[in-house]
Amino acid sequence: MNALFDAFYESLALGNALLGALANRMRRPLALYGWLEIAIWIYACLFPWHFEGTRWIYFWLAGKVGMGETAVLRLKFVFGLAMLFAPVVLMGGALPVLTRLVTRTLIEIQERVSTLYFANSAGAVGGVILAEFGWTSSGGWLMTVYGAAAMNLLADVLRRMPEAYPLYHWAQVPFVFW
Repeated sequence: MNALFDAFYESLALGNALLGALANRMRRPLALYGWLEIAIWIYACLFPWHFEGTRWIYFWLAGKVGMGETAVLRLKFVFGLAMLFAPVVLMGGALPVLTRLVTRTLIEIQERVSTLYFANSAGAVGGVILAEFGWTSSGGWLMTVYGAAAMNLLADVLRRMPEAYPLYHWAQVPFVFW
C-alpha cells in the first residue's frame, strides 16, 4: 500500500513538472486546463470498463504466477499503478496550469499561489466528502465514478465561460473556484 501511495504522489509530481512546463509555453493556459479536465472526464467515464478489464487480467495473471505473497503484492502494485497513473498525472498538472493562468510575475506567484493551492485542495477534499458520504452511500461506486466525471466536465464548462472576456481580467481574480 505504501508503494502505491508513493506512486500516486510521484505521478502527481510528474504531471506537475511536465504539464507545468507545457503551461509556461502556452499562450492560453486556460485552454490547456480545459483539456486536462476533459481528459480526466473521459477517463472517469471509461473507468468501469477499464476496471473490469484490469480485474480480469489481474486474476488471470495471479492464477498463472501463483499466490505467493511477494508476487501477488508486486502484481497488485503494477495493476494499481496502471489504474491510477494517467488521471493522476493529469490532476498533477492542474495546479501549475492554473498558476500560470493567474500569475504573470514572481510577485504575483508569491501572492496568489497559496490561495490557489488552498482552493484546489479544498475542492479535492470537498469531492472526497461528497463521494464518500453522498454518492457512494446512496448510489454505490458507479454513481461515484460518474459523479466525479460530471464534476470534471462541469469544470471544463466553467472554464469556457470567461472566454468572452480578456485573459488579463481573469488573471486579476484573487480567488479561483475550481
